[in-house]
Formats: sequence, C-alpha cells, structure tokens
Amino acid sequence: MMARGRKTPTPLDALEEIRLRRVALAHKRDQWERKRTEAERALTELPDRRREAMDADAEQLPSGEGLQATVNEAKERIDYFRDVAERRLDAEEHTVIDAECAFFDRLAEEASREAEQELQKAVESAQAAQRAIRAAVDAWGTVRRSRLRNGRDGFGQMLPADFAGVTRELEAAQRLIWPGARQSAWEDFRAREASRGGAQKLSNAEAAPLVEVIG
Repeated sequence: MMARGRKTPTPLDALEEIRLRRVALAHKRDQWERKRTEAERALTELPDRRREAMDADAEQLPSGEGLQATVNEAKERIDYFRDVAERRLDAEEHTVIDAECAFFDRLAEEASREAEQELQKAVESAQAAQRAIRAAVDAWGTVRRSRLRNGRDGFGQMLPADFAGVTRELEAAQRLIWPGARQSAWEDFRAREASRGGAQKLSNAEAAPLVEVIG
C-alpha cells in the first residue's frame, strides 16, 4: 500500500496552533485565578478562624503564611501567562501573517467577493420583499374599499412598509467590503505596490498613510 501523503500545513494551521496555545494559557490562568480567589477568601476569614481556635484552646492557630504564598504565586503566574499571551504569541502570530501576506491577501479578497455576492442577494431580496408587501397591501386595500362601499365590517388601513432605508444600508455596506470602497481601488493599490519593487519593513506610523490611500 502507498503511504498517504501528509497534508501540507497552511498559514491558517499555524494560526490555529497559536490559538490553541492561547486557549491552553487562558485555561491555566483561570485555574490560578481560582486558586488566588480561594486563598484570598481564606485570608479574609483567617481572623475568625484564629479566634475560634483560641476559644477552643487549640495548641496551634491557623496561619496565613501558606495562603499568602499561594496568593503571591498566583499573581506571579497570572502575570506571566498574560505576558506570554500578549507578547510571545502575538509576535508569533504576526510572524506567520507577515511571512504569508499574499496568502492572507487572497483570503481577504475571497471574503470580499463572497460578501459582495451575499450583499447583492440581500439587496435584491429586500427589493423583492418590498414589492410583495406592497402587492399584499394593495390587495387588502381593494378588499377594504369594497367592504366600505357595501356597508360590511371593515378593518384598519394597512400601510406599505418602507424598505428604502434597509436597501440604502445594504448598498452602503457594499462600499465597506473592499479597501477604497471597490475592488478596482484595491487592484490599483496592489499595482502601485508591485511597481515599487521589494517590500520594505515599515513602522506602524509609516504604514498608516499607505492604509489611508485605500481606506
């Protein structure tokens, strides 16, 4: 039998692995948060426990030394886990994305095309719904007028729904799914980017004006 070929990991697989590590760290942090809370609660209750022990003439009084040590260790570990998640894993995530910009460009483009299609369907559906509602209102208006003319029981007047606002919102959303409001602006930006040659590492401040070009 031929051995099955291994699936080549993608940048998304790398990001998923980082996400799972974030989840694991968050789980550890939660565990130490609970330990800290329990130790701090026990420290709060310690004076009462010491008095009870003295009232009972106990040989040893409850000590807060171990509880305080747990609180201190918990704070240290929680701060460490936060630091790992915020710095090390963020840096790893940025490294994956920055090394595969073309891959993530393609994902963003696919997402925009899908959003474009869905928004167009939503606009058409809203327009169709408005036409159908108006037809229903007109049909019931005919019935109502007939009833009034013939002295039969009537009913309240029905007003057509105005979907114009919804349609405008959907059409406005279509201008948000591509940088620069449309695919052609994004493609022009990419062409300008390619004409400059090799990519240069920019600081956030240096990158901001380029974002505004297509924003």
